[in-house]
Amino acid sequence: MIAAVLLKWFVNREIGRFAVCTGATILDGFKKLPGPKNWAVWLILIPQLFVSVGSVAGLAGAAATATVLVLPGDPRYWMVVVVITTMTILLWGRYAWLEKIATVMASLLSGLSCWQDSFLLLSPSFIYYSLQV
Repeated sequence: MIAAVLLKWFVNREIGRFAVCTGATILDGFKKLPGPKNWAVWLILIPQLFVSVGSVAGLAGAAATATVLVLPGDPRYWMVVVVITTMTILLWGRYAWLEKIATVMASLLSGLSCWQDSFLLLSPSFIYYSLQV
């Protein structure tokens, strides 16, 4: 894991350099490697399939756990609901409304955070304690 983190910077830099110098994507570069056709693409794709399954399961579990805090039920049931709902939205291909809802929620969260911080910074106890330090 440490080696992957250390090498990531160098690999990304060289991939960017390859793309700028050749005008081709890294996948196009992999196709030009000698050996069986697209072997490097498959070398990257197969481990990513396993990682993505674990990631989706983890995200679905986290969403189900959060849902159980608000609604009754078994987390395993809510995991299935979350995965099916997400698949339906993605396969339907019309999730602009979801993006708008997420943007509004993020804006509200940012606004409420700034509002709360302004009260904290202007409160007499905060000013009193910050002057004593």
